[in-house]
Amino acid sequence: MASGYTEIVGRNAHHIKVEAQGGIVLKRVEPVWKEKHVVHSYEVDVRGRAKPHVLFRYMLNSAWNHALSSEFSYEKLSNRGHFWALARFLMICNQFPQWNDQVVVETWGKDTDRFYALRDFIIHSTEGEKLVVATSSWLILNTETYRPQKLDRLREYFPFQFGRHELDVKLDKIHALVREQERSRYVVHFTDIDVNKHVNASKYMQWMLDGYSVGILETKDLKSFELNFIAEAKIDDEIIVSVESAKKHDLCSVRRVTDSKELCRARLEWAGDVE
Repeated sequence: MASGYTEIVGRNAHHIKVEAQGGIVLKRVEPVWKEKHVVHSYEVDVRGRAKPHVLFRYMLNSAWNHALSSEFSYEKLSNRGHFWALARFLMICNQFPQWNDQVVVETWGKDTDRFYALRDFIIHSTEGEKLVVATSSWLILNTETYRPQKLDRLREYFPFQFGRHELDVKLDKIHALVREQERSRYVVHFTDIDVNKHVNASKYMQWMLDGYSVGILETKDLKSFELNFIAEAKIDDEIIVSVESAKKHDLCSVRRVTDSKELCRARLEWAGDVE
């Protein structure tokens, strides 16, 4: 596999309806998308393990690639004045891959729920061991009004794997922080934004984790990370990361300084000390 490229390792073809001149035609789209990644040196922490936000990026990239083969790619949605926005996300970490490990990311759309398109993920070793599993909820927003689009007809045009749930949970709102403590501040730079001209979803996870001390990050294992995306940060915004710690979990929040608007909220669970 050439450096810097993603190797597609498995496809299961399926036919969906596509609107074309002259009527409806059938198009082959993979209902389950799989791609292989190698964990590089610049993607690991001081313990030689893939960073959580890097694994998050792997999953986001696989969803992007899966959509490319459908009527819901970035380009096709953009031509219609729409774009995908990640609304909620939950990842459960069983084991972190190590530097130079090969992992396979598997993803599929599993259903729609009113305005949300639901998608699950698995990151597993080449031997099939499940390392990280995740579930997510996505919106299709209008680029001008930011109004969510109804997804009633989506089932006909995307190969959903109905009934296949890697995590059979409904992602609800994370409750607001009550006794938050400011941990860090950042300014959004050009390298933080993506093609939608706002901060990429994985950057919020990175900011939140960077708000923890080296002592915690070196001795604790992240067990789960749940995110609610509320609003967007754009270039030159100054943001504040705050944390509220509790026995069973921590809550994190990202706010914009100028108007105190909350942009993202998260719930984290940590496992015990590393042996």
